[in-house]
Amino acid sequence: MSSDVALVGANLPRNTWLELSGFLGVRQRCLGSVENRGSVSRDNGVTEKMNQPDQNAERELFKNAILHRAQISSEIFEQTGGEILYGPFTGMRLIRNNSWVGDGDVAPKILGFYEMELASEIERASRAGYESVVNVGAAEGYYAVGMSRMMPDARVYAFDIDEKAQAICREAGELN
Repeated sequence: MSSDVALVGANLPRNTWLELSGFLGVRQRCLGSVENRGSVSRDNGVTEKMNQPDQNAERELFKNAILHRAQISSEIFEQTGGEILYGPFTGMRLIRNNSWVGDGDVAPKILGFYEMELASEIERASRAGYESVVNVGAAEGYYAVGMSRMMPDARVYAFDIDEKAQAICREAGELN
């Protein structure tokens, strides 16, 4: 990983990048870091409370966390060619495009811990002999394409109201 990646958000705990698997988790982690500051005593003996969150510091910390996450995801994508290394969809290839704001959870998907609480259910469903799979809100097709690879005899239906998401899902299906 390049040195500029390691320096972004350097004030965060060393394990923070692992916390970045969920967009909301990033914000909660950053807010916790900003809000837990205690109080400061000034020269005149008056103690100033520092417990009120500094909105500018909060925004800057959040921006740095998102930038750091994007750099990590990009580095992991480059090193793996977008191929998922672990989890139920091992071997599936991701494309760079994503259909919503953020980085598309690329790093957690490639490393196999994206929504890992569903892994056993995905494995179970793939062995159950279903004839079809319906994915509503398919976005870029992670589950639709992954299930299609695991269940080659099943018909997979992927739905999304966003035309960009539909095109990305179709492209991901063709790639795999």
